[in-house]
Amino acid sequence: MGFMPLIWLRVAVVCYGVGLLYSLLLLSKRGNLLAKVVGLYASSSLSLTDALRTSALSQDAEGVRQAAHALKSSSANVGAMAFAELCKDVELAAAGGNLDHACLLLEGLLAEHQKVLLALEAQDLAA
Repeated sequence: MGFMPLIWLRVAVVCYGVGLLYSLLLLSKRGNLLAKVVGLYASSSLSLTDALRTSALSQDAEGVRQAAHALKSSSANVGAMAFAELCKDVELAAAGGNLDHACLLLEGLLAEHQKVLLALEAQDLAA
């Protein structure tokens, strides 16, 4: 079939208590599937961090909230749970109208994002 049905990936996450990337490693017979997931996450997360920066610079709280929400979801999907929590903190600050606090958190989020990308790249190379 060429792809793993999403329901099996979700079952693996629940049953094994591991992140989606590790589920892909366990369930996929195609070695390049993990590389595709990591590549898609890297490109989409870079676009989202750019959107966060742009929205913060233009004082657009709703733009910050939306980008942080999307980044939170995609990061959780690849197993970057601590990073997803940082995204949630930015999202909640922006949603609450506290853009100054969201912008303070954004600095740490952007630094942590680089660490996530490096860790995913290392995991992809090890697979």
